Amino acid sequence: MIINIAVIFKTIKLLFYCFLILFLGGFIFTLFFASHPFSHFIFSLFGFLCHQDDVILCGEIKIVLPLCFRCSGTYLFLIIGSVCADIFSRRIRGHFHSMYLVLGTLPLILDGFFKITAVLKIPAVSFMTGALFGFTCGTAIMYGLNGVIQTKTPPKKIL
Repeated sequence: MIINIAVIFKTIKLLFYCFLILFLGGFIFTLFFASHPFSHFIFSLFGFLCHQDDVILCGEIKIVLPLCFRCSGTYLFLIIGSVCADIFSRRIRGHFHSMYLVLGTLPLILDGFFKITAVLKIPAVSFMTGALFGFTCGTAIMYGLNGVIQTKTPPKKIL
């Protein structure tokens, strides 16, 4: 039996996009219809993706979101980063350097440390650090998937 690696990774990429579309739809639904009975079900589903800590929920600014500020930034910019990387990876011939992922993670770690020590409790900073981390992760995921899809590897035979 012959398995084409590119087909497997294209399927993974399609499933990733389906998850992101469902996530974005649920996020927008709860943003506009927070009092709808179905939104309580969506809030419980988002509980698997976020700790939903009451201290840093977005309800402080009169916006009801199913995620905290940091996770909202992470997941929204994961979508933006993966779409941008998917569009531009065909034009840019190069590899995603792992140092970008480290640089995107360091502010998130520092923000978590500042939250624990109660030095800095600004929700916008949490959103920005989550957004930076989400963008770099989305970019890394799409560059990785597109790099495997675009390579000319022969199909492998599996007995």
